[in-house]
Amino acid sequence: MEDVPLLRSWLRCLLATTLQPLLAACFQRLADGTSLGLRGERLRVHDAFIVRYDADTDMSVSLPEHSDTSLVSFTLSLNSAGTSFRGGGTWFRALQSEEAPHHDGFHASGVVDADAGDAAP
Repeated sequence: MEDVPLLRSWLRCLLATTLQPLLAACFQRLADGTSLGLRGERLRVHDAFIVRYDADTDMSVSLPEHSDTSLVSFTLSLNSAGTSFRGGGTWFRALQSEEAPHHDGFHASGVVDADAGDAAP
């Protein structure tokens, strides 16, 4: 996103007005005992990118399995499932369980789905 100035300013605005306060409210105390600040002002973008999958054209259907190196990580969905694509979501090994609840986008498969405009932490 750094290569597109309009997206860079949009992301900064989105962070300050929505994502930082939301994440600060959801994660009041981090695993290391610190906080993100009252309105999330300690939150910084480590890596922001857009991925477009096109199985018909170039056979791209996913990113390689990887681990994010951040205390907090999320995916912001730009499309709703079932509109222009099927599937999607982000897989979390820790959520993969046969006993996992099947509500609010969480599935026993460990995949978290988000509708367009929603963030999946």
